[in-house]
Amino acid sequence: TLYGVIATTQSDGEGFFVQDAGGGEYSGIYIYGSSMEVSVGDELSISGEITEFYDFTEIVVSSDSDISITDSVVAIATTLSEAPADWEAYEGVLITVEDISLDSEPNEYGQCETSWSDLTVDDVLYSYYDDFPDGGSFDSITAALGYSYSEWRLYPRDVSDFD
Repeated sequence: TLYGVIATTQSDGEGFFVQDAGGGEYSGIYIYGSSMEVSVGDELSISGEITEFYDFTEIVVSSDSDISITDSVVAIATTLSEAPADWEAYEGVLITVEDISLDSEPNEYGQCETSWSDLTVDDVLYSYYDDFPDGGSFDSITAALGYSYSEWRLYPRDVSDFD
């Protein structure tokens, strides 16, 4: 299957987010078990096993040889102006959430509540609080959507994901 990289390796160096080039519902997934260096926009061919890790869907690869860079692609974010009835359709997808604010200081895990009551912002990919120490209101935040500890989480990639 061909996917475009939408967010590169997290700090533990064990995975990254990909999605179908067109984006949209059910188009994204997390790739776990790879230390392969990839860049946002790389088009990949991936083979592995689809699993659920504490209700978070991912493809587990057994080695970096299960991944090959085939081309490049521009990943398209799916824009949401209100919360969907079910976030599951957007798990692993690059989304743009409109009219959002950071409603608290980050907790000890780098997570912050938002004005979208069912979403938090998390620092897994980028330490957003270094650039926004007092929180703030934004026209939008673009991020990969993940699920951890029974919460939906936005994983912004860098400062340009905050508009």
